[in-house]
Amino acid sequence: MKIGFAARYNPLDKKTWSGTSYYIYQQLSKLGEVEIFQYKLPKLLQEWLTTQKSINRRWFKKHTSVEFLKSYANYFSRQLSKDLRKRPIDILFVSGSSQLIAYVETDIPVVYMTDATFRQLQGYYTSFSNLAGYNRRQGIALDKRAFHNAAHCMLASGWCKN
Repeated sequence: MKIGFAARYNPLDKKTWSGTSYYIYQQLSKLGEVEIFQYKLPKLLQEWLTTQKSINRRWFKKHTSVEFLKSYANYFSRQLSKDLRKRPIDILFVSGSSQLIAYVETDIPVVYMTDATFRQLQGYYTSFSNLAGYNRRQGIALDKRAFHNAAHCMLASGWCKN
């Protein structure tokens, strides 16, 4: 079986996501060949998102969670969709990266694992507090699309399940 592993951060790094992705990657490797799908943010998109963040902070006194903006998710979902056509796999495992699958176009079954929803993160972490209204709406929509695009969801905490 050929398994795809998609994540924003390197699943071979034990320090990423408290080691969760690393250990899941190790277990999946026992089941078959694992292909990693990981992408860097291009400079132009990074500059655009940084500008948005600065404008919100300076002019409107609001935070911005750029990884939960539609433009960010569109870019990463498009990259993943292209790669899935070039690098065939049987199943795709996605570790805490709703951005990668919110707008993905594939018939490959997706297993999505997360420990929290975007809505739960608001107010829990300072960086997710006082978000611009459009950022909240896009983040919630992005999460919904990710859950909808998944064939199976693994919720890594009771908090997330509720």
